[in-house]
Amino acid sequence: LCKTKLNARNLMKAVNEYAISVINYYVGIINYEEKELQELDLEIRRIFLENKIIRKSSNTERIYFPRSELGRGLRNIEDTAEVMLMTLHNNLKSSHTTKTIIEAEVESQTLLGRIHQHIHQKYPTEEEEQMNAKTLKEKQTKKRI
Repeated sequence: LCKTKLNARNLMKAVNEYAISVINYYVGIINYEEKELQELDLEIRRIFLENKIIRKSSNTERIYFPRSELGRGLRNIEDTAEVMLMTLHNNLKSSHTTKTIIEAEVESQTLLGRIHQHIHQKYPTEEEEQMNAKTLKEKQTKKRI
């Protein structure tokens, strides 16, 4: 994608749709660890740097802001995976037929099984506060700023 003559807006859209969405498809199925997700984000930025799409001195956090907020509009794999895993965890836990799946994930200590502890550790919150996808995205944005 970097070798195409796409402008910056269309290139970020293409990377989000064709590269990152493929990775998102496997979140929850393959047991990615947090470090692996961070390395994927780093690898994407490295490829952009090699192809002179971004500069080494550029603000890496700005790459992930939406274009409406003067960012580049790239989706952060780690943040997206956290939202997807938390939603999947909540959906599996809410049904009595799938509750055993999430119990097995918790017992295996996978990221899906411990996503709530991970989120509360990464984005400190009050214990009573219920975390949903919207509040998690807000906390991710606040942390980036």
